[in-house]
Amino acid sequence: IFFRTMSKFDPSNWFHELKWNGGNLLLWGSVGFGLTVGALAICYWKLRPAKRVPAVIFDFDQCLMKIHMWATFRNTSLKQIQFPEEYFGDPEFLRWLIPALHDKGVKVAVATFGRQEVVLEAMRTLFGQDQTFFGTHNVSTPKDFGVPEGSSMGSKNNQLQALSKKFSIPLKDILFFDDDSHNIEEAKKIGVQAQEAMPLTRTIWEDVGEPWTRKMLRQPLRFPE
Repeated sequence: IFFRTMSKFDPSNWFHELKWNGGNLLLWGSVGFGLTVGALAICYWKLRPAKRVPAVIFDFDQCLMKIHMWATFRNTSLKQIQFPEEYFGDPEFLRWLIPALHDKGVKVAVATFGRQEVVLEAMRTLFGQDQTFFGTHNVSTPKDFGVPEGSSMGSKNNQLQALSKKFSIPLKDILFFDDDSHNIEEAKKIGVQAQEAMPLTRTIWEDVGEPWTRKMLRQPLRFPE
């Protein structure tokens, strides 16, 4: 373009030609710069690091649930345990949160010292009998470590580390909610972002969950008003 433009230069009218050809050079230079910036932006968009696949792990008693199910029912037959709405911390919020996390590709799990069958029946009550959000693969209890259900393991760290390995997700990419401040402090020591929740409410999610999803998913996951 430069040589084609300058070949038209007439020394007898150099000032006019200089303005004309200079304008052409400026125009084409601007177009070229714009195309270059656009190409670089496309390359960055395609080559940028993939979004991280994080996980949210919940305690069950007094976190997802308002009451302590193990302390209340212990080894009561599952057929004799009821799961009314008032047992759940915030059923409307949970019915939004878990599917919303799932839709964004976020892994979900439960880490409890209680009974796995009680957790799963509670989730079927909350989401329907055919729910697939929670199963034996992502509800961790002491029996996974050869310890009777209902036993304290000192902290939830063994369960968090096992779920981290199962999901292939770094501990630093896990958000953990629990009603026990000791479990929270111990989880922080291994790099998990942990928040006390007794029970988990939409207010706690607004304060902790929204900023966390903004960082992990590049957009906040906000409960619709």
